Amino acid sequence: MTLEKEAANRETTPERLKEIAFQSNEIDIIIAANSKTPKDVLEKLAQSDNNEIKKALTTNANTPTELLLKLGEYFPKELLANPVFNLMLLANPNLLGDMP
Repeated sequence: MTLEKEAANRETTPERLKEIAFQSNEIDIIIAANSKTPKDVLEKLAQSDNNEIKKALTTNANTPTELLLKLGEYFPKELLANPVFNLMLLANPNLLGDMP
């Protein structure tokens, strides 16, 4: 299996995703969107200068909330499409006003 397929596979373990992260931007974009990616890896990926990685992070429902809201400022379409966004809005009806 190629690293790209492994990075995209929902059956790949979080440990393996951590091992293959940070090898190339192309793989990191895929890993950033994988819901199995550990939060610490997602946070490190957010430090990248690559906007495609950050956009992919904004689509991931497991991206930490604070980070997701910061990224949403730059990628609002992806934030609104994120499946967790509606839950966040239900939990905090003032969410849009509270965003950075």
